[in-house]
Amino acid sequence: MEYLTSVTSTLLNRSLDVAQLQQMLIAQNVANAGVEGYRQVSVDFSSLMERMEDISHGKSTDDFKKAALQQVEISDYIKTSELPSKVELDQQMVELNKAVINYQALLTAKSKLGSIMKNVISGGRS
Repeated sequence: MEYLTSVTSTLLNRSLDVAQLQQMLIAQNVANAGVEGYRQVSVDFSSLMERMEDISHGKSTDDFKKAALQQVEISDYIKTSELPSKVELDQQMVELNKAVINYQALLTAKSKLGSIMKNVISGGRS
């Protein structure tokens, strides 16, 4: 099925990867909250999403877009604080809640894409 490898599907899959990484980095920050000298890590989710959006809305072919999306280096968007700082657990929990909401929204979008394709394949019959 073509939709499984569509630009939209590729974009959703990469976005889910980033959202999962974001949750893992927050968990890492929380786990190291008491470690002296720890430098917090985060992923610049919005900048990465902007980059992937730019690729997906470009004028190139779908095959090129899919390849370009796969080649975006997520690790380039991981930020480490310049100076060691105390991990604020309350702030990390707020960030985790945002990340979970983003992840759930992406899963919903992926589910809806699958439902649309199922409807198309069945000719609109349930």
